[in-house]
Amino acid sequence: MMKLEVENAYGLRGRHVFSFKPGLNLILCSNAKGASSTVRALALLVGQTDLRGAIHRAADAATVKLHANGSEYFVYLKYASNLPAIKEANLLDQNALNCVIVNEKHPLHWRLDAQSVKEFITNAANLSKLTEERDKAEKECLHQRPQLSKVEVTVKGLEKVEAEYRRVASRIQQLKEEYVRLRSQLPRKQSSEEQQRAQQRALEELQAQLMRCRQNIHERETEILDKQRLLVEAEAELARLEAAGDVSSIEKKIQQVDAEHKNLMHDKEKSSRLVTFASALRSLGRQEECPACAIFSIHSDWSKILEDTFAQTLENYWGRELNERTRLQEQIDDHIRTLRNLRNLSRGASDDIALKRSVCREVRGELNTLTERLKNAQRELATTNSQWKELSREFGGAVAARSRVQDAKHELAFLREQAKQLEVSVEELRNARAAQQKLTDQLKAAQAAFKEKTAELHTALNGARETFNKTAKALLLEVGLKGFKEVTVDESFEIKVVREGYTESAAELSSSESATLTILMTLAAKRAYFPKVPFFAVDTITTSYNVSAQKRLISFLERELSDHVIVTLLAPKEQELKVIQSFPSSSPESTLKD
Repeated sequence: MMKLEVENAYGLRGRHVFSFKPGLNLILCSNAKGASSTVRALALLVGQTDLRGAIHRAADAATVKLHANGSEYFVYLKYASNLPAIKEANLLDQNALNCVIVNEKHPLHWRLDAQSVKEFITNAANLSKLTEERDKAEKECLHQRPQLSKVEVTVKGLEKVEAEYRRVASRIQQLKEEYVRLRSQLPRKQSSEEQQRAQQRALEELQAQLMRCRQNIHERETEILDKQRLLVEAEAELARLEAAGDVSSIEKKIQQVDAEHKNLMHDKEKSSRLVTFASALRSLGRQEECPACAIFSIHSDWSKILEDTFAQTLENYWGRELNERTRLQEQIDDHIRTLRNLRNLSRGASDDIALKRSVCREVRGELNTLTERLKNAQRELATTNSQWKELSREFGGAVAARSRVQDAKHELAFLREQAKQLEVSVEELRNARAAQQKLTDQLKAAQAAFKEKTAELHTALNGARETFNKTAKALLLEVGLKGFKEVTVDESFEIKVVREGYTESAAELSSSESATLTILMTLAAKRAYFPKVPFFAVDTITTSYNVSAQKRLISFLERELSDHVIVTLLAPKEQELKVIQSFPSSSPESTLKD
């Protein structure tokens, strides 16, 4: 025996106690008398998170208790910030919600597309944690890539400085050897003092010009080094902006939200047509030849609705569809705002990146100008040096030799100072390469983890899918659905139904067949993953009004499950909430007929 106590939850005002025996339990009542609210109350005990309307509008708190198998499960609800919230709870397996409850909130109730089926199987097989781990590993990869790109840009810029440092070091080594050679070539016998002064005066002008040329070259090289560092910083900042902006990711998100927006617009149009048909029927009443009546009859058991309750039933149906259209419009408005924000974010990131690229172009232009000036200064130095050599030959090799020694000495001192300045950048390059290697190793580890988690999730999903196919096939044979030979979930998680000689997708099924398939999938999940949950509840608001299909399903549920099977039925006449137990000796068909 299982006992359910509900107080002020959903549409059940006050305290209600339901006793369910093992086997089939039918909850029979007329419309808006609390049958669906009973199933929703059970859903709270297995982790229902959507609490809208969970507390009756005339109360400020709600309680749901379940006594089963010697244990007590409960949920206490109170308002928090004007919304219902769980104050205290002792729940059943929270992953079992969509595997033991079939009502209007079931993920497969609205559509049986591949995404919905994949999410349903993922949650049923308790693969959500593995999915989160896979997503976390993917996020880590996305986090490491921009950091690595930034360091790579820095390394690339500093490698130019490293090449300059190697050139300077090589030139220093050459000057050392040349200085030793020139010292060895100086004449042993020195010229007279007057001759040396005369030679010195003759060469002073060219020597001064040589020094000015070298100083000019030094200034140009210093300016070029500064511009190279500025370019490295600008390119690093550009890489950071490109990584942080992630324009491609934002555009992908825009496409995803836009696709969801189109789907919502399609659903809204469908709901609007149903509201229009219901509005027409409210004005015309029951008309046998009316097209709107024919469409409305698809969603109702026309013969079971009495004349005196027809108007009220139609009014309720119109109200539900109107509420659904309003809910879809709210979601559409949210998607429009999200699209506007994402597009603004994409434009802002693109503007920042364009500005920084412009800065990089300006710095490169200035660097090219300075490089051209350096070449001009070097050409001037070569010309002056040629003139100096010619005069040196005229005045004798001794002065020229001593001058060359002095020049080599001065250039060697200058290059050593330049090398000292470049060593700072070379040290930065060593640190950047170490950081690059570290980030590369971290990215490889993150990619390996992502690959491993993806493979593990793929294997687990395929295993769960095979389990579903195997269980669904066995259930299909036991239920004996007319015309269905096989129901499978393929590798892309599309549902394929095999009939007499042909295969069709779930989108081609009628509403009655889709509802039956939803219950079949849910029952397969319970049998495979949650056999210990003590109940299985089906709200007929999610099924068609095909009585013969209901009979077969109810009869099968009673045979299949030793648990407490709870099915809500709409009474053909005014009827208060009532629980009817059907035992193995009784017939579900006769219960439905009665």
